[in-house]
Amino acid sequence: MPLTASLVTHSMTLPGVFEQVPESGVIDPPLWTLRYETVCYVLLALFALVGVLATRFRATLTLAVILGLYAFVTFATSWRTDIGAIDSATRFVLDFFLGGAFYLFADKIRLDLRVVLVLGVAAVAT
Repeated sequence: MPLTASLVTHSMTLPGVFEQVPESGVIDPPLWTLRYETVCYVLLALFALVGVLATRFRATLTLAVILGLYAFVTFATSWRTDIGAIDSATRFVLDFFLGGAFYLFADKIRLDLRVVLVLGVAAVAT
């Protein structure tokens, strides 16, 4: 855990610990995402400091840029398949800021059981 706590590097195993469980030596995989979460909070702070989150319009543009960068990395490069850290970082950063957008636009998002059912069927189908 000391390496994971440093947020610089990580090891997904604890040698000699939990050797008799289905995933021998691996414990609590969500802990290994802490460095990506830290990156997201640092980005959030930087974005807030420079003012790109000051209004809904600016926040929407910022999310569009993040989505564009995600699409570029995913479809125009092989970085996500070649480098695991880039794969994780792109997914976590996009998800983090999408969550922020849902919070920001919570008053505009309508909950509708029909939409939930359609999305549920689509999720099961895919």
